Amino acid sequence: MAVPRAEACLARMRIDQGRFGDAQLLYAQAANAVEDYADHIAADGGSGGLYDLVPDHAKLLTDYADMLSRCGEAPHVMEHVAQQAIDLYQARNKETSGYGLQLSRLYLILADAARRRHLPEKAELLSEQANAYLQQSRG
Repeated sequence: MAVPRAEACLARMRIDQGRFGDAQLLYAQAANAVEDYADHIAADGGSGGLYDLVPDHAKLLTDYADMLSRCGEAPHVMEHVAQQAIDLYQARNKETSGYGLQLSRLYLILADAARRRHLPEKAELLSEQANAYLQQSRG
């Protein structure tokens, strides 16, 4: 199975062109493919094969969540995609070392979603978690 990079690349191009609707559709297609891969990863027992592709899949979902945030998508959609990416990173590496920047970015997206839901305390906690991952990435 190939990582749906073509859809992700096309989506990034559409964002650069200001065509957010097209980008969202392409990312959604790629994210759906990632969900299918996640099932195969779980069936694979979490070692070798598809397990090694998790960072690529998580990166794609991270980019998708970021695009949703920038386009003003509904908070629950942003949260769902960001949480999927976090779960994939954590499935790949329980300590999440090496993924601090990506996790920081995802927690900032979750904080943005919480602010949009008018949950300032939750947004603050998520922002603090994002900062902790950022500090971790800096060593």
